[in-house]
Amino acid sequence: MARERRPQMLLATVLVSLLLKLSFSQLLAPYSTSFEAGQESWSVLVRDWACPCPAATFNFSSSIARRSGNSGLEVAIAVPSDQGWHVQAQSPHLSLASNQAYTACVWLRAAATLGGSGLISFSLLNAETYETLGWAGTAVSTNWVQLCMNDVILDTNVVTYYTLDFGLNTGTVFVDDLSVQARALPASPSPSPSPSPSPINTMMNTSFEAGQEGWNTLVRNWECPCPEATFNFGSSAAAHTGGKGVQVNVQVASDQGWHVQLQTPVFSVKAGQRYTACVWLRSAAPMTGSGDVWMNLLKTETYEGLGWKHGTVTSSWAQLCMMDVQPSTDAVVYVTVDLGVNTGTYYLDDFTITTDGAANLPSPSPSPLPAPSPSPAVDPTPGGAVVNTSFEAGQEGWNTLVRNWECPCPEATFNFGSSAAAHTGGKGVQVNVQVASDQGWHVQLQTPVFSVKAGQRYTACVWLRSAAPMTGSGDVWMNLLKTETYEGLGWKHGTVTSSWAQLCMTDVQPSTDAVVYVTVDLGVNTGTYYLDDFTITTDANVVTPSPSPGPSVVSGSLTAPYSTSFEAGQANWAGSKKNTACPCPAASFDFYSAAAMRTGSAGVEITVQVPSSERWHVQLQSPQFAVNTSFMYTACIWLRTPAAAAGGLAAGNHVPFVMLETGTYGMFTSGQALVTSVWSQVCLMDFRPSRNTTAFFTLDLGQSTGTVYVDDFTFTARCVCMCV
Repeated sequence: MARERRPQMLLATVLVSLLLKLSFSQLLAPYSTSFEAGQESWSVLVRDWACPCPAATFNFSSSIARRSGNSGLEVAIAVPSDQGWHVQAQSPHLSLASNQAYTACVWLRAAATLGGSGLISFSLLNAETYETLGWAGTAVSTNWVQLCMNDVILDTNVVTYYTLDFGLNTGTVFVDDLSVQARALPASPSPSPSPSPSPINTMMNTSFEAGQEGWNTLVRNWECPCPEATFNFGSSAAAHTGGKGVQVNVQVASDQGWHVQLQTPVFSVKAGQRYTACVWLRSAAPMTGSGDVWMNLLKTETYEGLGWKHGTVTSSWAQLCMMDVQPSTDAVVYVTVDLGVNTGTYYLDDFTITTDGAANLPSPSPSPLPAPSPSPAVDPTPGGAVVNTSFEAGQEGWNTLVRNWECPCPEATFNFGSSAAAHTGGKGVQVNVQVASDQGWHVQLQTPVFSVKAGQRYTACVWLRSAAPMTGSGDVWMNLLKTETYEGLGWKHGTVTSSWAQLCMTDVQPSTDAVVYVTVDLGVNTGTYYLDDFTITTDANVVTPSPSPGPSVVSGSLTAPYSTSFEAGQANWAGSKKNTACPCPAASFDFYSAAAMRTGSAGVEITVQVPSSERWHVQLQSPQFAVNTSFMYTACIWLRTPAAAAGGLAAGNHVPFVMLETGTYGMFTSGQALVTSVWSQVCLMDFRPSRNTTAFFTLDLGQSTGTVYVDDFTFTARCVCMCV
């Protein structure tokens, strides 16, 4: 497993493996199994709780997987992952001693040619720390082959287990006849302490003739910028000596070297000893970028850097060495080669680690200073009013946001002195969106902060147009947000065209005094926007809030009666997709669909392309409503689906309609709608809450595939006691 700099992922892995192993008794070598008794105390891991989502099954009593006896282990990998350990068979715990040398062997073959590299990894792990104590690997074919991890010698007595990692492949692998043998080491001729294990032996393979072995790779592609790279541990073109080396192809570079990383197996270092790590490298052709590369020595648990070296790669072989690194304490470490800031092909070979074995005092020379941390952002001071509305003085206190720290990665630029963007005067704001995102707020223009008073009505307006028709829906939004909580107090949707038009968010009435700002959200389209003449006005009159606010007033929770036919689009409804972890549903929500109208001109069109394992994983969510114990509440909504041939749901599909408490997600009441091609109404009738609280409604579509039309939601209340 690549040692990613993500503590939460490491913690999840530790917890899962710990749960899998906790109940196992510890065995001793020699140990062997031909799986005649089935699974026994073996365990399995399919790391399918985050994307990518591997899928695999394990049969510990398969007759076709036998090499000897009557049964073996059959592993069928239906969907691969990007790490071998994501599909893993794990042996029982074994107590191994420091005075023994251990050899473990297992027989493997494939039912047919595997999809993927065919590489199966065989590892010995410390059961408490997950440190790799030994490793071997082989490419599996349709003929039985024995894979052995020879003469592993341990520093101390330790509880361990063996793993077989299948996750890089698709297809079926047969496993049988695993054995672990021990041989006693000769007694030490003197009581003097034994030297520390040689890091070169720990590396096991320095010239990559045997392929990847215990090396790991990292492509930090879970947030922006999103690098792309591939690794080939059997490249003949990458050989400096022998026949093989490592070829690393970086298709998309990043802004940090460690975002594309080659990692050694972990090994131990001793306090006071000096260590030198070297690697030979070159590029296939001149790299696109600075050519900078780095080598680092890091602690496995804390990622503390013990040493580093910078170099520059060229198309000629050169050796990069990190010299005389002297740890102050014993540690388990690994070395990285960081390749992320360039685009092109690297060749690496002949990696070595050497030590002089002498315990010398650390050098008094200071280590290189780390890069300075970015200064924290300073919260703006409330300005009381928007200072500049026509942008003649440029940006002044306005802010911008391009949410490019995780994928998808929008790209946009802002010009606060554009003459082309002037609606009146000589200047306006020009926003060029080169790469759009899936959310409007990912590219955002933000006013200076200002104060609002409870009960006063506020209207914000801006003039905007596009330089040419936008690529995308043309949707834009304006929002009034609290600075501390980002709570939305009001919003307005619009569509940008190449003609000037004014977008106004009218009569927003806060329920409390607040410090706020207005945003204009531009992220879902590609092209050039022009914006000018932004105004905020207030009537300055304190108005008692209506006991039954309409849907356009979104200060806090809404109350009954409430209704919408989605003529104004999304308003404060939401479309939810639980696609942050496996399984990963795919769905789209169109709140301006003419096809989905039952009355008026628009409704909500929901299309589920990829279903999930739970209905709530794709969900239409209403605004939140305040509910009171003095009332009985009824909520109704209309649904239908197009014909199956036109992408509708299959016959017999039921869609749950659910009322949930806002804070706890506890279910108050629910119903089911049988969705057909004819409009039908589903209602939750006469619900009385047991406490004053807030609630919202959902339509749950996560187990369906196809399109549903939704329109005409109503929420009503009737008094059941003496009402004031």
